[in-house]
Amino acid sequence: MTIYDLINGISSGEFDEQLKELYGTSDRNIMKNKARYISAAENFSRLYPEDEEIRVFSVGGAFGIGGMFTSQYGGKTLGAALDADIIAIAALNNTHEIHYASEGIENFIIDLKNLSECDDEDSVPAVKDFISNLIEKNIKCDGFDIYVSSDKTSVSSISSSETAEILFDGVISSLFAPDEADASGLSGITSNPNLNHAVSALGGFVLAEKSEYKKLSFDFTGSGYSICTVSSGNVCEMYSDRISGLSDIMNSVAAKMDADTLADINKQDFFEMIPELRQKCSNHELLYAACYYEESDSLDEAVEALGYGDTETFFDSLNRMWESSAVFFKDCTASDCYDILLAAVMCRSILGGSGAVGINKGTVFAFVPDFLVGLLTSKISGSFKDLLCRTYNFRYKGLCELKKHLT
Repeated sequence: MTIYDLINGISSGEFDEQLKELYGTSDRNIMKNKARYISAAENFSRLYPEDEEIRVFSVGGAFGIGGMFTSQYGGKTLGAALDADIIAIAALNNTHEIHYASEGIENFIIDLKNLSECDDEDSVPAVKDFISNLIEKNIKCDGFDIYVSSDKTSVSSISSSETAEILFDGVISSLFAPDEADASGLSGITSNPNLNHAVSALGGFVLAEKSEYKKLSFDFTGSGYSICTVSSGNVCEMYSDRISGLSDIMNSVAAKMDADTLADINKQDFFEMIPELRQKCSNHELLYAACYYEESDSLDEAVEALGYGDTETFFDSLNRMWESSAVFFKDCTASDCYDILLAAVMCRSILGGSGAVGINKGTVFAFVPDFLVGLLTSKISGSFKDLLCRTYNFRYKGLCELKKHLT
């Protein structure tokens, strides 16, 4: 495919069906993303005018639905893909250099024969680290040109660095190592893949358990629901600080029961031991431990419900699971924390029992019926001037390449 083929195909509607798989059926959303692709194509052509054959890739963003407590022990976690994607246009350049460009970065050069002397180590550190990892694994890679465009509306709780890694993984695998992909859809290039990597690579809902990833068959894109987020950078930062010490607290409680981890203790045994444990542990330590067991049960129920396509039970499970997140705000005096909590309560009131609302990584996530999206975003944005309210579509498709139809 050439740049002309891409621009002409986007403009004529040739790629519309592929775009609908990535961004939903909303005319407004499709037009917005058509403009992104055309802008990326024009920038690529301006920077790399000699490139003829191009490849076009897209990978969606990822967010965690459940597993804040269970993830501390390598237990089950659940994530989903959204249409907040990163797109890339790439072409071989017959050199030993990778020429990287994006919004704000004109042409960052990575010399594959001399990585230690990149001209600006801070420009794209994630890219340089990724290429270093690729070379350490002896995966063949040569020079190519690439222009990257990110969805500017994503929030911090939606993965970006992992999504970018999967994008480069896909570009390099497609160009140089098409046989490197394993059964999970992740190639051997990405180092130490986590849930966000798997969600971006596979799309849809992905269940992680003990470093194994499974895409669930239920396609939420036709469910009539969107994801609305309400976020504050300060609260997300506070969340990261608190979650870092969570495993130590939970292990401390387990040690009082002569176990290494809470996973070694039966849920019923834990609750029967609470009178004794209250003499050894603080109430907030026991609360975190209790949340571990409640989240584990709710997560199992949510996954089972998705297997049957039972959205009502799925939402009930999410509401119970996400209630545990509030414990992270119980002793927070910052006004932003109360803003997030109040925003979550308002979302539940607006939904009136439909969908699901919770807090994950300091961000409110709401599964909102499409007919209520406008009302919810209007009320939340009007009530909280310092919070960011965004709406996303679910994405069932993982890392993919736009293909020109053969005639």
